[in-house]
Amino acid sequence: MNEFKRTLQSSYATIVDRFYEANHHKFLETHFEQFFKVVKPNGIILDVGCGTGRDTAVFKKHNFQTVGLDLTYEMLQKGKLNGVDTPLVQADIEALPIKHGVDGIWASASLLHIPKQKIPTVLDGFYSLLNYEGILYATVKQGLGDEWKEISYKKKAKRFFNYWQTNHWNDALENAGFKILEEWTDTTRTDNWLVRICKKESV
Repeated sequence: MNEFKRTLQSSYATIVDRFYEANHHKFLETHFEQFFKVVKPNGIILDVGCGTGRDTAVFKKHNFQTVGLDLTYEMLQKGKLNGVDTPLVQADIEALPIKHGVDGIWASASLLHIPKQKIPTVLDGFYSLLNYEGILYATVKQGLGDEWKEISYKKKAKRFFNYWQTNHWNDALENAGFKILEEWTDTTRTDNWLVRICKKESV
């Protein structure tokens, strides 16, 4: 693991308790509703960058076969200790341990920590993982450029963020082969989020 990833991993281990308190009980109802309309019922869903497993637990309640994946062990353990009983696995988004056979990928606020030059490779990997007509949900922050933030959740915990404009985000998804089914900007939180639900249309 390189220094970039070790820094992110260490920072999330530092903020895990405050992250859990701030986020674990928030639910994105509209996002789930749109995703459930198009993903295969009872299918296999990967929650990539699952954090403490909040959304992974939602998928289980809706009878999906679900695995949560995150780089930071402490985040996964926090979820398990607080009742998340779906499989939670430590994994790198750039080297996922599953290679194919997935019906849905849920990447909520996880791609924002990947340098932009690596995003095409990550999206290509998602495309390969999905079955024909598999569904990708992915969100990124709206804005320009990228940055390291030194403080997270009022603690010294350095995190990297990339930011996207609508046309560039759509281009990245379409260049990876995805058809965008639904797109909107979520303005209900502190930052604006570009939300996309996409489908894999070829084998």
